[in-house]
Amino acid sequence: MLPTMSSQQGAQTDVNGRERHVLRQKYRKVEEDARNNSEVLASIASGALKQTLHDVNELQKQVTKPREGALDAGLFCELTRAGMKATEKLVNNHNGRTVHDFVVALRSVYVSTSNPQEDGCEDSGAFDWHQLSKVAVQLFKPTPGASCMLGPMDVQSKVRRVVQRQAKRPSGEVVRPDELDRIQEQEKQETDRNMEEMWGILQREPACPVADLICNHDCFAQTVENLFTLSFLVRDQKAYLYHDAEQGMMVQSVDVRNNKRAPQQDGKKDEEQLQFMLAITMADWELMKKVVKSEVTKMRHRDQVALMALNNAGLKRKEQQEEQVTGEYIAGPSGSKPRISKR
Repeated sequence: MLPTMSSQQGAQTDVNGRERHVLRQKYRKVEEDARNNSEVLASIASGALKQTLHDVNELQKQVTKPREGALDAGLFCELTRAGMKATEKLVNNHNGRTVHDFVVALRSVYVSTSNPQEDGCEDSGAFDWHQLSKVAVQLFKPTPGASCMLGPMDVQSKVRRVVQRQAKRPSGEVVRPDELDRIQEQEKQETDRNMEEMWGILQREPACPVADLICNHDCFAQTVENLFTLSFLVRDQKAYLYHDAEQGMMVQSVDVRNNKRAPQQDGKKDEEQLQFMLAITMADWELMKKVVKSEVTKMRHRDQVALMALNNAGLKRKEQQEEQVTGEYIAGPSGSKPRISKR
């Protein structure tokens, strides 16, 4: 039994040795071709570098020993140098890619013939339009991502500045109130802007389902922000919630001029106010999106990048106003014109 096992192990070792020898020969041949055809590999239009990398990846799956691994690493360095040459050609070409380069690259990928450039030019049927459309359609799909609730939580702490105190001076009437209104509008927080937008929607809508008002099909965080915004309007007594037998929870604006209140519920006093807690999860949001159609949602989707830029611009504007030397309009003695006092 022992001699038989030894003979089997020896035969298996010989087979493995021959396979490794053949694998090393393949690696040496590919490396030699890469050195002799370095200009072809560096040409982006040929697509030779991509094909060579694909072949080397198939060979690398058979590597099990350090000797073959060293050959694989050396070949990878050679292909890396070819890739660097191709990159240098792109950098030195100040004109950039042209339409012709783009068409040549498409033919090299989607024309499966021995001569893709000529065949793709003469025969339109040789171009695989179906495969190109499958690749292009991926660019128009919505991508999953993570977004955060911005607003007051995004405000950074300001460094305390040492301000030199000056003697108080009598302040006159505001000379340019329209500019003051514009500054106040720019310095509004995101929550204030959301409340104004929702308040305008409630004034235009006689009655609106709560789900239609707060649901955002593109962002769970903004759905939660809309829910907080609605709670602020209810807190400020600008809107009220009531239950409808057919449509469920409804929201309506409070008409302060006509002193319009929420419809009185059975068994409850007119002035009684109720407080409740609402928990919303990702699963609840997914269910809400199935019930509420995207075309009936009220609050628009807010661009996170634009909101961050707007908040940062407001902070920079405040810092600049504190640093720069400003002119202050104050009223002079009676009968005199307003004068300018520089700080």
